[in-house]
Amino acid sequence: MSYPNYKSRNPNHQKKGNNDGCKDIKDLSFKNEWITSGVDDDAIKFAESMGKCLGKTDVSSSQLRNIYGEIVRIKMKGYTNEKNAFILLKPKVAYNYGRLKKPGFKIFKYKFFDKAHDLVEDDNTFKNFVNLFEAILAYHKVYGKR
Repeated sequence: MSYPNYKSRNPNHQKKGNNDGCKDIKDLSFKNEWITSGVDDDAIKFAESMGKCLGKTDVSSSQLRNIYGEIVRIKMKGYTNEKNAFILLKPKVAYNYGRLKKPGFKIFKYKFFDKAHDLVEDDNTFKNFVNLFEAILAYHKVYGKR
């Protein structure tokens, strides 16, 4: 017996890798000054759109919190003392993306993380990076499925 309209018969069925929550993020561009000078209202709008995108797609809070946990560890010891650990965070994020191959994580990596990571060069820019990351994490919690 076949069910030609299976998807329409099951309202909870979702296509794997759904990107519907990422419509807003395509209109927003990451701005370097959010890391070099500090966050502003546009940065908060970006963080909300990114958090919504991640929350509505396939990115779990544990995936983001694993990255955030390492950022907090670096913050506690001081960016200057843990600069190498911060540098190594970029390949760790790349590895996670390669392992997971999730569309939402790809957006996080390329639209935010890689760009912001490349701009961190001292304690002040690291602080701005952490602030923006925390804003994204907070909005992910608000809009997330889990």
